[in-house]
Amino acid sequence: MSVGVSSWELNILEREYKNMKLKSNVRILIIDDEAPIREVLSATLRDEGFQVKVAEDGADGLEKLRSFTPQIVFLDIWMPGSLDGLDVLTQAKKQFPETDFIMISGHGNIETAVRSTRLGAWDFIEKPLSMDRILINISNIIEYQKERAQKQSLISHLKKNIAIVGEAQATVKLKEAISALGSTNHPLIVEGEKGTGRRLVAQNIHFASPRAGLPFIEVNCVNLPSDLFDYELFGWSNSILPGQIPEQKGKVELAEGGTLYLREAQHLPQFIQKKLIKLIRHGSFQKVGTSENQNIELRIILSSPTIENIDPDLIEMCGFEFVRVPSLRERLDDLVALYWHFSDSILREEGVSRKKLTPQALELLKKYNWPGNLGEYRNFIERLYLLTPADHIEEHDLYFAGLPTEGHSPFYQINFRQARSQFEKQFLLEKLKEFDGNISKTAEAIGLERSYLHRKLKLYGIES
Repeated sequence: MSVGVSSWELNILEREYKNMKLKSNVRILIIDDEAPIREVLSATLRDEGFQVKVAEDGADGLEKLRSFTPQIVFLDIWMPGSLDGLDVLTQAKKQFPETDFIMISGHGNIETAVRSTRLGAWDFIEKPLSMDRILINISNIIEYQKERAQKQSLISHLKKNIAIVGEAQATVKLKEAISALGSTNHPLIVEGEKGTGRRLVAQNIHFASPRAGLPFIEVNCVNLPSDLFDYELFGWSNSILPGQIPEQKGKVELAEGGTLYLREAQHLPQFIQKKLIKLIRHGSFQKVGTSENQNIELRIILSSPTIENIDPDLIEMCGFEFVRVPSLRERLDDLVALYWHFSDSILREEGVSRKKLTPQALELLKKYNWPGNLGEYRNFIERLYLLTPADHIEEHDLYFAGLPTEGHSPFYQINFRQARSQFEKQFLLEKLKEFDGNISKTAEAIGLERSYLHRKLKLYGIES
């Protein structure tokens, strides 16, 4: 007689299995000079499903940290020998920053607990040990480490997707500036022509800084009406209309601890610039509708193609610190790297096949000065992929896609439907030429019905 298992029981079994599997991947090290503590604690944790190793003194503990690489360490404070628990903790936090430590002691005090916490310990537990408290700590650490790993993975993914592409001399200097400024906290101004990637540079500075896991809040100052700047940036208090309008956080408050990026800052009204100066100088601001100062810590990055409309005092508060983003014509050696970078993006989005540039096509691209910079270049590459049927791109393909070159009229401002019509007409002309104007052979070669091909030729005014 077989006994059925309910879906509820299956769910419980699945959760228990996943929990056991999770625990079996967690490595725990116990460093304690008392053998009974090591034996009882290790046996209990093994029964819970964890991988456990023990060490009897500080030197043995550091060696096990290197060989076993535990996620969690239970570390006794008072141990004989040259290294006590605090010495081990001090060294280990530098060498193993991803490991979390729980300090244990039979005769601890508040001063010792505070000191160990300042050195980076997760918690301080007195002997005799409470297994409930130990298991709660382990559970909390596992969850914290999981969230930390997810956040680091996300940051790595973001860094990869916002990477500054290219190795031209101007690009290398820009990367060096980003690296240097990432380690600082003072406000700065990112300067550069439209389309050069000022936003990308601001993001890179943020993710190169200790603020990487904290908010990056962007405000496009072009799209904001002047009478709404105050509310958008600083929020408002419910004292404006008590009981009717709830208190609202502004972008400044949302960026707390992270970076506030003010894009096209030349459009900031003067009274808002004065408020930003106060915010930078005093580290405080006032919501609309209240005179109460609210303290806050964040970094401000302004971007603008020019500093003409930016308050001189605001420029001074930024320490006259500018990051100049080079134009594309200053980094023509990056055209190939950027071509493949944008191509990879198009491949992911559109699922088309990769197209190679011929050397002649590349030289032609370098002769154009790209006034629209990266934005114009990416849009042009997208048109190339749309309009070029072959798997390689030649000079005539650049002309057909609208490269503004002497002797060839540009039409790169056409819409998608117009671009498709241009492509179809050119494609049909080429195929008719290939088959000496034979409609039947052309229709068979390109996979169209003869009657449909006739209609297309008539539409485009093509005579076979």
